Amino acid sequence: MFIEHGTVSPDHLSISDTGDPCATRAAALGHAHFAVKQWAAARENYVEANRLCPGEAQYAWLIGLCDWALDHIDSAGVHFHDAVRINPAFAPAHAWLGEWHLHHRMTVDALRCTARAMELDANFPGNMQARAAVLCAAGEHDAAWQLFVRLLAAGHMTPALASLHAKLAPRRNLSATAIRIPRTSEAASGLGGGVEGGEAIAATS
Repeated sequence: MFIEHGTVSPDHLSISDTGDPCATRAAALGHAHFAVKQWAAARENYVEANRLCPGEAQYAWLIGLCDWALDHIDSAGVHFHDAVRINPAFAPAHAWLGEWHLHHRMTVDALRCTARAMELDANFPGNMQARAAVLCAAGEHDAAWQLFVRLLAAGHMTPALASLHAKLAPRRNLSATAIRIPRTSEAASGLGGGVEGGEAIAATS
């Protein structure tokens, strides 16, 4: 999608039925802007939805995603924390809080958060990608590689995963076969990219 270690696409979101049609409408507008990378406009809509339904963790999380995309990293962390506080069982918020901790080189906290995300939903590609990135940073390369292989086998590949592969492959003495990652693969997979235009290259044995 859009963020270096991103974990989400609007395709993976459902518009929560909070009982407030105005909040639902605001969230839908936010998703429409989010899908075309209009982060500031999406954020405005999510803020409105959050104002109307402050008990909905997804709205706080989505504000955080927009902040991250706008490079407002500290603000993003505030909203990821809020989402976890509102709903401790909301796995994507834990995954992104792990990303936030990793960005700030707080590896122990990043490991804790991404482990919790995996406990809540071990099959969501975004949780696996976040966990793999943190495991790699923590030096747990075999565990990170196992998650990478699972993602690749399931057909998920993004520039961020290609970057992860580049860090892990030399440790496994792999023979390289190039895999081209078209721009559209990011939105299709629901995983992050961090690359605008062109293609990224990955390799596997």
